Amino acid sequence: MKTTALALSAVLSAASLMAADKEKEDPQATVAAFVDQCEGRYGADAAAHTVWQMSCVMYTAGFVDGARVAQGLWSTQSTARSACLPDEGLSNDEWRGIIVGQLRLFMVKNPEVRTYHKRIGIAAALASAFPCK
Repeated sequence: MKTTALALSAVLSAASLMAADKEKEDPQATVAAFVDQCEGRYGADAAAHTVWQMSCVMYTAGFVDGARVAQGLWSTQSTARSACLPDEGLSNDEWRGIIVGQLRLFMVKNPEVRTYHKRIGIAAALASAFPCK
């Protein structure tokens, strides 16, 4: 619970720094739109739903890969990291499930998170799900 609160605090702090650029952002890039895409709520038919869900899985996989690289570059000490991701063992779809689950919790606890950019939400979701010990 404390980790979730810290991650949510981090997402709120990061979002306030980006508030000036909010109007410039793509409305499809919000946390709420990302969750809807991942859960197949976009598109008029089953094929469109599948395309949106696959784009979610691929975005998530790329984000996690980038986070792993950054994790290695930022610090060799886990205390300086916001998340300590496992090196292996999770499929792309499992990563998607973890991230979307955390984002849904954030949106329930603080509805304004819905309008934040997905990259902020995903970073906070990873920090909440995989805290450094």
